[in-house]
Amino acid sequence: MPLLPPRWRLVLLGVAALSLPVIAGIVWLILTGSFGEVRGLVPAGPL
Repeated sequence: MPLLPPRWRLVLLGVAALSLPVIAGIVWLILTGSFGEVRGLVPAGPL
């Protein structure tokens, strides 16, 4: 498999940089939704 041209490497780097925080946020929401009451990870909100 040949190496990608530099432009495609920049595009892939940008997509990864944008998608990592989104994935981390989804994982964080899943964890806080499942274990928030036990571990106290959810910030105080309306009861």
